[in-house]
Amino acid sequence: MRKIYLAFLGKGQKGGYEETVYELKGLTATPTRFVQAAEIELMGKNYFDKVIIVATEASRESSFEGLIAALNDIGKNTEAVIPVIISEDMSSRGQ
Repeated sequence: MRKIYLAFLGKGQKGGYEETVYELKGLTATPTRFVQAAEIELMGKNYFDKVIIVATEASRESSFEGLIAALNDIGKNTEAVIPVIISEDMSSRGQ
């Protein structure tokens, strides 16, 4: 059975996200600005077959390259990372 990781990527506050240490079930991830990288590291870098990151164009521009770098830092094969771009328009008309 395939294991797919799905997460949303935001822009963070002014200047992006701050580096944080994430923990899960007594395990501690490498300090990172991206919860997605921490979750993947804590679950096991090879646990997921595919990683889907949903982002607006603005969040892709501001944060996607940083996320890819963080995933590379933990040894995740980033060829399996797929960005899905959604509209910035959060009105009912834009969705």
